[in-house]
Parts: sequence; C-alpha cells; structure tokens
Amino acid sequence: MAAPPRVPRYELHIRPLFRLMDRDAMQWSFDPWSYEQVKGKARAILTRINLEPQNHGLMPPLAAGGPWPPEWVSLFRRWVEADCPRLQLGTGRYEAALADGTLTLTATGEFPAPGYRAWFDRQPSPPGGTRQYLFYFEPPDGAAPPALEPFKVRQEDPVSEPVSRVIVIDAQGAHEIPVRQEVPAL
Repeated sequence: MAAPPRVPRYELHIRPLFRLMDRDAMQWSFDPWSYEQVKGKARAILTRINLEPQNHGLMPPLAAGGPWPPEWVSLFRRWVEADCPRLQLGTGRYEAALADGTLTLTATGEFPAPGYRAWFDRQPSPPGGTRQYLFYFEPPDGAAPPALEPFKVRQEDPVSEPVSRVIVIDAQGAHEIPVRQEVPAL
C-alpha cells in the first residue's frame, strides 16, 4: 500500500513555483513570494491556473514560459485543499565552525512532538562575510501526541569567501552565532 502524499507546504512546494519573472509580472496585484498574499488569493490563483487557454487561463502566459503543467496545478490544489499549510520556524541552540572551506552549522534542542523534521535554509546574505539561515521545523502529517523529542541537526556548506558572522532566524528572532575557526589536524 502506497503512503499518502506528503502535505505540501508553502516554503517547500508552492513558493518555488513562482519565478522571479512571475513575481515581477504580478507585483501590481500581489506578491507571490508572500505566504499571506498567496494564501489570501489562493482560490483565485487556482481558478486562473485551471482555466483552459481559450478561456484566458494561461498562467503564466505563453511569452513567459506558458501555463503550469498539470502536476503543478494538482500540487497547488492539494495545498489549497489542505488549508494552505506552511513550515514553522523552530528553535534551538546553535553552533558554527569553519574549517577547510566548509561552514558547519549545528542545532540542538527538542521538537514539540515526535515526527517533526528540521533543517537550515540558507538565505540571501549581505556581503562582508555574513551567512544567514532560517531554521525550519516541519510538523508531521497528521496529529502527533505532544511529547518532547530531542534533535540534532547538522549542515555543512562549502564556502569560497571568508565567513565571520552567521545569523540564524528562528521562532525567537535573529541570533548571531559566533564562528569558531577550526585548525585542520595534521
């Protein structure tokens, strides 16, 4: 028996459907990179992407790549039918270390319930040696009984320029994490 499809989440599955050129073209009406605005217009978007081309349902228009393929329309529909879920910002204790051109970022803490997943999502960062990340929690599909569950999340990112600051944004705000410079063992 096949597992049920994963619950689509805005940040993972819906936001990437909208390209920069789509965003530029839609700014007069709404920002497709804003969860709140897409959620607010979700039914109208769904109607627009479901229309046949002869009924002016081309979204995006042919000159911008043409309409979404059926699997994208289906994904968007499932997201709307699931009441437009999104990821949660998590919380944790963070460490950052730099060695041999690799930035290692670690988070430890407790999930609110079993079945959660967590990861760092690198964001566009200002110049000058700063790296910025969001720390996401994805709740399990379906209800999970509340019970704290320890976690440790580790991410390694190659770096080509010096990194002097790491900022992690989580449910409690922005945190500047000191970067430990590790000397490789000989």
